[in-house]
Amino acid sequence: CLQLHNIFYQIEFCIPFDTGYRSYDVKVGNKLIEVHGDYWHANPKIYKHNHVIEWSMGTLTASDVWARDEFKRELAIKSGYELFVVWESDWKKKRIEIENNLINYIGNKHV
Repeated sequence: CLQLHNIFYQIEFCIPFDTGYRSYDVKVGNKLIEVHGDYWHANPKIYKHNHVIEWSMGTLTASDVWARDEFKRELAIKSGYELFVVWESDWKKKRIEIENNLINYIGNKHV
């Protein structure tokens, strides 16, 4: 989508914090984009708070995953970035609408 609109972007952008860093899928200027996989981010439309998500590094409940994602969101905002999140299932159902929203989010100055 970004390439089709000739928008320059960076993938896997990292923001450090006290004990590590968080990686974001895409960065365009001061705007970050995250594509949340329904399973890996425990889409609340699909999973309940106590559902267990199996990761290569162990297991987390959906509530734990949501807390990690909330920390990541807050870190981005505190670091001066805006954050646009797209859920996998939404992308599959409403791709054109989400692409339009994404282009509007980024703004014409990056086109």
